[in-house]
Amino acid sequence: MFLNWRAYDAKAENNTIKYVDARQTATGERKRFTAPYFVDSTGDGWIGFWSGAEFSYGRESADTYDETWEEHGELWSPKVPDNAVMGSSVLWGSKEMESPQEFPEVPWAMPVAKDYSKVKGEWQWEFSRNDLSQIEDAEEIRDHMLRAIYGSFSNAKKEPENANRKLEWVSYLVGKRESRRLVGDHIFTFKDAVNEIKFPDAVVVEKRAIDVHYQTILEDEKNPDFISEALFYRGLQYYIPYRSLYSKNINNLFMAGRNFSCSHIGLGGPRVMRTTGQMGAAVGFAASLCKKYDVNPRDIYKGYLPEYLELIEEQKYRKIPESKNEACKGIPFHVGCLYGACSVPIARSYLKWGAGGYYE
Repeated sequence: MFLNWRAYDAKAENNTIKYVDARQTATGERKRFTAPYFVDSTGDGWIGFWSGAEFSYGRESADTYDETWEEHGELWSPKVPDNAVMGSSVLWGSKEMESPQEFPEVPWAMPVAKDYSKVKGEWQWEFSRNDLSQIEDAEEIRDHMLRAIYGSFSNAKKEPENANRKLEWVSYLVGKRESRRLVGDHIFTFKDAVNEIKFPDAVVVEKRAIDVHYQTILEDEKNPDFISEALFYRGLQYYIPYRSLYSKNINNLFMAGRNFSCSHIGLGGPRVMRTTGQMGAAVGFAASLCKKYDVNPRDIYKGYLPEYLELIEEQKYRKIPESKNEACKGIPFHVGCLYGACSVPIARSYLKWGAGGYYE
């Protein structure tokens, strides 16, 4: 297992990834990883992007996949496709102290914060704009949010009831929700969820509401541009097929995480860890069969689907032994590995993983 290695390039020949180059974040050492199969779980779809995988970015038109929700109109799905995506959040908090606390003037922050006043920020503190890429402009998005935070807290400190309030912590990372979505043999959509289609190759199941975020400034120009709201479509149980977890045009590439094959609205529900964790498990099992039969990811769907689904189904009935580490020996993938419950590498030596993050 290679911890704290950050990929920076990938090379594909004849639609097959040959290697991924990575750098050790602490030492700067570089290493070239070769493997028969790769998984892109980078969140931003970097492995796929570098290797030439098809991908999408932004909102499709409502008619592309018939994803209209009349009640919310353009806030849900536009008539004309655009580059808008769910935004990134920077969370922060303050605490009440026993004595008055000073806070400096922050004139550099006020053009963003204006007269907005708050003492903490949760998921609604989110920024996305049609002309900004959540990938290429991530630092600008972060800095915009930092101005919003410090300016808003500065405003709050001018109120008498916040005299003892102290800024406790501010995240220095953006929590991303959406960027590139790699294209697989099936693109999971809002329609798939609404119709609760149980695909023959369904490997992920979820009941979480489909929630799609938008910037509240789109409702009223007087609202700050760094606050979002969510639209919830509830009451569904939906399934994601295996065909959404491997690349359409790169032969040996799986994907797991928010960069799986889906539409903008289709991402609304499955983009969080409980669902993306299932994707990781499903991909691990598929990779073990690819190794066993020396085939590519698509071949599992075409020729080994019953064995694949049986392998997944069997996991429901495994007893938890005294040692979780013992449980992993000889098993290509153990769910405990995904959540940090043991130290055995995911999918053994079959895969090289990227690093991804997911945000509500």
